[in-house]
Amino acid sequence: MPDQPETTPESVETANTTGPLSALENKGERLRSILRIAFSALLGVLMMGDVALYSLHQAMKSQVDSQEHRIERLNSMISDLLMTNRNAEKIEKIEQQVNGIDGQVQAITETIKAQDKKADNLEAELEPKKKKKKKKR
Repeated sequence: MPDQPETTPESVETANTTGPLSALENKGERLRSILRIAFSALLGVLMMGDVALYSLHQAMKSQVDSQEHRIERLNSMISDLLMTNRNAEKIEKIEQQVNGIDGQVQAITETIKAQDKKADNLEAELEPKKKKKKKKR
């Protein structure tokens, strides 16, 4: 074999450029480019969906915050109304006590006036008797 010249094996790139293998290689490149375009389009759609979902999330979050604020305001209004109701009940009790005391004061005043009239009448009756007694002396 030393008499034969050495042959170098063909490189893989040059071996596949002829015949039916080259058609497969061209189709492979087309398939790769179609897959790349499809992947890019899918990635773009997913990114737009992500942005849309994030926007929806933010909108829902702001609505939840708004509703929580409304609930807090309503709770404070309810507690204010309950306190007002308790205060009104206390005021009614105080008014009843004041009215009771006023009635007692009026009754005492009338009793005192009646006693004063009796005392004036007794004095009026006793004065003529005293004058008569003084005249007799």
